[in-house]
Amino acid sequence: MKVIVKRACGHTTAEALYGSAAERERKTRWLDRSVCTACYRAAELTQAQCQTSTLPTLTGSQAQIDWATTIRAGALIQVDAVGDHCTTPADQVLFAELHDRLTNITAAAWWISQRGASAHVLLNAVRTSSPT
Repeated sequence: MKVIVKRACGHTTAEALYGSAAERERKTRWLDRSVCTACYRAAELTQAQCQTSTLPTLTGSQAQIDWATTIRAGALIQVDAVGDHCTTPADQVLFAELHDRLTNITAAAWWISQRGASAHVLLNAVRTSSPT
């Protein structure tokens, strides 16, 4: 059943709802309180841009840059969490070097190709090569 829902952001969206009447009503109430996909993505991009504003500017098409900005912000949060577990001075120095190399990768295409990679995979990628 298709319904038109006014979202919390003010936009209206057509949504296909399935299930019992109670389930459809519950889903409609939830949709009323949430923002549309376009507004969610815009907010996610804005947050990622704020988190990465001190990093070098990414290169590529605008669509690639927008996508890679979000990927890079999330990846660096994971990488920083790994750094919190470096206990010896040698580990901390190595981590700082790899983190620096990682944050200086400006090719949006590289970040997109690494989407979903774990922090360990990203750190290993910059350890074994020098992507740009």
